[in-house]
Amino acid sequence: MEKYFKNYMLMDKLLQLSSQSKQNILHYFKSYACIDWKYVSENRVFFGLMENEHLPNGPNGYKLMNALEKEVKVLEQLGIEIITPSSIYFPQTLSFFKPNAKLLYAKGNKSLVTNKHNVAIVGSRKPTAYGRKVAYDLAKYLALHDVCVVSGLAIGVDAQAHQGALDGGGKTIAVMASGVNLIYPKSNEKLAEQILAQSGVLLSEQMINEQPMRYHFPLRNRIISAISDVVIIIEAGDKSGSLITANHAIEQGKTVFALPGSIYSPSSEGANRLIFEGATPLIKFSHVLESMGLLIEENIETKKIPEHLSIHAKEIYQIILQKKRIDIEALCTLLKREYSEINSALSELVLEDLCDFARLNEIALK
Repeated sequence: MEKYFKNYMLMDKLLQLSSQSKQNILHYFKSYACIDWKYVSENRVFFGLMENEHLPNGPNGYKLMNALEKEVKVLEQLGIEIITPSSIYFPQTLSFFKPNAKLLYAKGNKSLVTNKHNVAIVGSRKPTAYGRKVAYDLAKYLALHDVCVVSGLAIGVDAQAHQGALDGGGKTIAVMASGVNLIYPKSNEKLAEQILAQSGVLLSEQMINEQPMRYHFPLRNRIISAISDVVIIIEAGDKSGSLITANHAIEQGKTVFALPGSIYSPSSEGANRLIFEGATPLIKFSHVLESMGLLIEENIETKKIPEHLSIHAKEIYQIILQKKRIDIEALCTLLKREYSEINSALSELVLEDLCDFARLNEIALK
């Protein structure tokens, strides 16, 4: 990884090489990880290098290498990892569709990037009350069914989706248009902290400390769709960036849902057009799970919760019915209650023979 990262930085960020020279070098070595700068230097004519194109093993090259060593140390100190195309955590979809992603920066639980069940929820930055509620409720519903929610950490629908997933005790991926250590917008800094605290991940193609540029957002959108099995457009105007995500998803062969809205509402114009062009209308939350082949046990919806249980026990039992298995720490986070309250309610459920301790610090439905 380190050699790949250093050569990527040299080729794409630090060395002033022409596009043709870069193409020649990469075509020969096939990967950044395999570049031999000494060989390139000894065969400058073969690689089409001009006299003014300097290499890292030439004059002042040691300064470049020292700068790279410092960059690697900064990444380690910030807890940021590099995901290269050879990593098992790299979404291979990004290797097949242009523009190709050369590496990703991840802060947090990077294994979520290639999680088996990821669903993207994106939409307007200025959603209606209806759009905000659907984004939040849908994300929470998916989280309760062990589906990881993907979004772009923007205000509006994105923030609602992330928060819904967190409040559902689930995991969420925030794909950013800035560096992963530079939260944008600043109003979502606490949300980003919560994502990391609940074993989520911040993901970006941009270098650390890089400010979000206008052209970064459509690039970010192709990553959102690439790491998701399903993409859901909640509300989108006729020129919304969410439609770019939907188009990437269609190109990548992903299932696309769109929330139907009023024909009089500008915020639903783009979503309604997607449905007209073939996207699946979002009618029931369960349809999203069904599209991924996740079966829903109907008796969970209809099974009666014993009336004599305490309020806390009822809350916990409802969650166990949906998730089947959950650890106590996740319950505390989800319900925002103390361990003592959770343990008391769990003891009540165990005595009623409704659940049992499956293993250390984890409970399961009986």
